[in-house]
Amino acid sequence: MTRRWANARNPEPVKDPEPAPPPVSRRADAAARGVAAGLAALVVLCLCACGVPPDPTREQPRLSSYAQRFAPELRAAGITKIVSWSDRVEQPVQVRSAVGPIYFPYDAGVPLARFALNVDGGAIQVLADDYDDANFDRYTQTMSWVIRRAVELARSNNATAAQREKASP
Repeated sequence: MTRRWANARNPEPVKDPEPAPPPVSRRADAAARGVAAGLAALVVLCLCACGVPPDPTREQPRLSSYAQRFAPELRAAGITKIVSWSDRVEQPVQVRSAVGPIYFPYDAGVPLARFALNVDGGAIQVLADDYDDANFDRYTQTMSWVIRRAVELARSNNATAAQREKASP
């Protein structure tokens, strides 16, 4: 390290900058990038998980009766639960099926309705915290669209899983 002497404009001695650190090995650099990517994914996951509202908890017998007509299709597609978090349009509908979870967004023009639909054998239970009888038509319209879309996607997902199973040794 060399020192420069002070002058009229700079009364303090000036130090030369520190030399650059030695280069990092490629393996250590790749490991650091992997750790950084993992931490970034964890942060995103935590932020997304924090933004999801809890499932509804109030059972709605009238909606359950309405949804009962879809029971055979839901069972045939392997669907066990549908959750529609309608606080915001960008929140997807979640479908739990025998093959795995499926997520899909609302289409434009479909009215939002927050509900959870549980399929247990032959029984269907619908839960909705903000439902009242004045909103029956809106809820049934939304539920019909959501259930049809969920069945369609679950069938497609089941077919893809079956093809993968056949293709694997």
